[in-house]
Amino acid sequence: PAGAQGPKGDTGDQGPQGATGPQGPAGADGNNGADGAQGPQGNQGPQGIPGEKGDQGDQGIQGAQGPAGAVGATGPAGPQGPAGADGQDGAQGPQGLPGATGPIGPVGATGATGTAGTNGIGIDSIVDNGDGTFTITYTNNTTYTSSDLTGPTGPEGPQGPHGVVDPKDLTAGDTSITVTDGTGATLLDANIRVADAGITTVKLADAAVTPAKVHADVAGAGMVKNTTTNALDVQANNGLNVDATADAVQLGGTLIKATAIATSATATLALTGLQPGTFQDDILVIDRTSGVIKQLKAAMPTFFYMPSVVVYTAADQVPSGDTFGTINLYDKYSDQFGSPAAWNPGATTSLPVLPASELDYFITWYDTTVFDNVVVDDGGILTYTIRAGADVTMASFMNIVFSVKP
Repeated sequence: PAGAQGPKGDTGDQGPQGATGPQGPAGADGNNGADGAQGPQGNQGPQGIPGEKGDQGDQGIQGAQGPAGAVGATGPAGPQGPAGADGQDGAQGPQGLPGATGPIGPVGATGATGTAGTNGIGIDSIVDNGDGTFTITYTNNTTYTSSDLTGPTGPEGPQGPHGVVDPKDLTAGDTSITVTDGTGATLLDANIRVADAGITTVKLADAAVTPAKVHADVAGAGMVKNTTTNALDVQANNGLNVDATADAVQLGGTLIKATAIATSATATLALTGLQPGTFQDDILVIDRTSGVIKQLKAAMPTFFYMPSVVVYTAADQVPSGDTFGTINLYDKYSDQFGSPAAWNPGATTSLPVLPASELDYFITWYDTTVFDNVVVDDGGILTYTIRAGADVTMASFMNIVFSVKP
């Protein structure tokens, strides 16, 4: 059996530290201690690395148009354009006072010969039978013989004068007259002729001078002899015409040369009865150097900005009906100006829509990091491509200016 326990021995020397055992499980969190007083602000740390570029913001509203620039110097005069179509005749003005009686016009052409009437019965011949009777033959071949028409013998007459022993000839004094059977017709040699200026108007029968007898040299300046009718026709050109219906020279026609109308402080030129126009009409201007009349669009500026449009940078942004990379600038302008989205109730005007042929098209700015191959043709068709690697998450824009042709 075991003996009784002996007394406790002295504590031995501390042995070497054993290896660290594995960490035990975490204990439960203790209660939060009271907040300590705020410490002093520390020094500012170094600037961090820049973050990634944010998405592009929405396009801002278009700024107000700047004041108009100073009027440039007048360019050289362009070539004269083709003549415009004749304008509509104006309303007839009030009848003026009767003018002075004009000179007697040329005698009209001889009228056509009328239809011949039915021939009547006439005398074809009369024959003296030598016995005091006469036989008459009519045109219908019938005859009539008269009774003896011989009367009683009359008393003998007185002795007549002696006949001409040496008769003389009657001749023409010049070529203005012709003498027939003048040989031995006078007692003395004689001639006859028409005196200078001897044939007067009263000596001429009506219609005696026909157009065919009028010499071409009779037509002076501004007149010409018509080779068909032989009448004298008035000529007109360079802004005038001969109206055959009105039988008068009238204003209106094509100018065939540069023409100037000189005026002065007293001899002025005015147009009356002009009708109201619109902003789409043209106005007349005078070239300050040459004085030539030209036309200018009445109320249009020389240029204006195109209304806002979206320039798409990806095909999935393009709405139905549009083509990616192509924009008809003129159609966009025509649609917006011709059919505005809203307007004031009392509007009495409309926005001008000019023909595409009267406009020039300019791209004054675009983002060169996005767009490439930007081209606009004469009809206002814009085409473009997108640069490789461009940010196409949002649509972009361009500055587009329309210039009005003079």
